[in-house]
Amino acid sequence: MHIHLRIAIKLNIYENTTGLSLTEPRNVSRIQQGVKDDIEERILEASRKVRREFRTDIFGFGKSVYRHHPQAWKKTFRDRWPESFPETSVSVGIDVKVLRTGLTNRPIQLKE
Repeated sequence: MHIHLRIAIKLNIYENTTGLSLTEPRNVSRIQQGVKDDIEERILEASRKVRREFRTDIFGFGKSVYRHHPQAWKKTFRDRWPESFPETSVSVGIDVKVLRTGLTNRPIQLKE
């Protein structure tokens, strides 16, 4: 079995301490990609740990399979879920969109 998670994230940036100008679209794209990569890595690692080490479905993947594919759940997975779940593969599709970048146009750089 393979589970694909679709995640949409909308965020606002209230503070910029990076030195990147958020008025430049390429910098906003870099931030969006960085957030996407970080969240994907965290979700996959948590999923891997839960499935392989703890062997428990704390995220409710089984319930989701039951809701979306009730016949397959009853026929194939219901009785074997505790054994099948740790071997399930998980992938993530994440869409990150920066809605607002705050009130500062350029990062403030203090001069010595």
